[in-house]
Amino acid sequence: MGAIFALPVERIEDPTSLEGEKVALMSHGEALPNGPLEHGGVLLVGSEREGLPAEIAKAADRCWTIPTVAGAESLNASAALAIALHVANRIPPE
Repeated sequence: MGAIFALPVERIEDPTSLEGEKVALMSHGEALPNGPLEHGGVLLVGSEREGLPAEIAKAADRCWTIPTVAGAESLNASAALAIALHVANRIPPE
């Protein structure tokens, strides 16, 4: 509760202007990492229906995909972002 006030959230037009590694949440990308982003970063998420525009996806340094069960079309954008935020900030197992 109140976590939204602990992390900066912005709506922007040009993701290339943001500092840090840019990670796009896409339907086809690399597996989620097993630990935090090494140098901080920015998660880019698009609309649930259409995803990220192609030019924004191209500006990303990496693309992550959240695996789903067979037959599932997609995740709700807010659920996908919550999962990605958890992964991007978790401490790797020892």
